[in-house]
Amino acid sequence: MLIRPYTPADLAEIRGLHTRLGFDYKMPDLNSPLFVCKTVVEHELEIKMAAVLKIQAEAYLWLDPEWGTPRERWMSLQLLHENMRAEADSMGIEEVMCCIPPELEARFAKRLKSMKWQKDREWPTWTRTIKE
Repeated sequence: MLIRPYTPADLAEIRGLHTRLGFDYKMPDLNSPLFVCKTVVEHELEIKMAAVLKIQAEAYLWLDPEWGTPRERWMSLQLLHENMRAEADSMGIEEVMCCIPPELEARFAKRLKSMKWQKDREWPTWTRTIKE
């Protein structure tokens, strides 16, 4: 067994793994600069495992709930959201995630959906702190 850095020559074998595993998502573009760590496990000259890390943005929002009217806050949030979306797009960011406190989710979900956010119900999100 050999653990080594990914090379572009590995792509076909990784695509084959992706297809055989039957995942219900499109194979990502591993040539994207958002993929910063790429490693494979090779056994008897065949790739048996591969892992990649993709940079992903996480959104945070702070707002004063006592400022203005609900409509003013909503209009401001939409403008702020579009500004941030355009800035992220100009930087090549493909995806943004956010974590909503459980006590706010029910009230905020409708607004998120109207701004084209989607709740992922099928894929639980896990996190790992890198430094221990």
